[in-house]
Amino acid sequence: ELPLSRVDSSEEPDIEVLTQVKQDFLLVNIADAEVDGGVTSRSNVSAFDVLEQVRNEFLRGKRISLIGGISVDTVFINHGDLVLPFEWPAAQGRLLLREGRVLAGKHAVITVHEVRDPYILRIVAFDTEEGRELILYLSAHDVMLLLDTRDAEAALAGDEVIPYRHLQGQLTSDFREMFSVADGDLLEVVVSSLSFSIWQDQQILVASEMRSPVRRRPGAESQTLASLAMDSMTETSGSLFPMAQWMKPPNQVQGQRALQAAPGASV
Repeated sequence: ELPLSRVDSSEEPDIEVLTQVKQDFLLVNIADAEVDGGVTSRSNVSAFDVLEQVRNEFLRGKRISLIGGISVDTVFINHGDLVLPFEWPAAQGRLLLREGRVLAGKHAVITVHEVRDPYILRIVAFDTEEGRELILYLSAHDVMLLLDTRDAEAALAGDEVIPYRHLQGQLTSDFREMFSVADGDLLEVVVSSLSFSIWQDQQILVASEMRSPVRRRPGAESQTLASLAMDSMTETSGSLFPMAQWMKPPNQVQGQRALQAAPGASV
């Protein structure tokens, strides 16, 4: 069911006409490399940099340009690794949750384990309909961004805008202090972000970070993906928990990272 918007009738000023607004959900792949005729060409700007810049623009209240003639109101950035570049330290894992949930309309059993050094959140979703389990690994930086999304929603809810600073809200501060999502509120935010998606024609488990423009500044210009890529070359993300904690450079685990392949960002 599509939302309704109110449009004033030019012929009858006192009458409001309800019109349906079409909404589309697009799956966008932001790739680092392209293969043409057996030759692989790589971009000087990584997909991570582009996604980071998209997030930054939304945090500044700006928008990106049309994609296929469709305006972008919200982006869902999928986080997590399908596999780890090292063996999962099962002996150090702490069980945080095992319960039934409905994900994307499917009944699943969710199991969450946490390791704190290095920080890894291991999430297993057993799809009861397909009879198979899907695994997702989240880094501390992934968790921080998921929690920050909820902090932003809480700060901007209601008529009065509460001062909001990226990665410095209540939930992210709690996680930074405890370095754990064992607290019920933190764990619920992470679990509620889970969903199923498609990558290379296969179903995968993802944790989605939803972002919308915080506030549209007067005169703010729409940014193209090309300009975002150029901007990202001169700006640093300032990540608190870089991917270096995985002990390998990102280019060595490029094919294993869900975020670097479809779906990179859903719009």
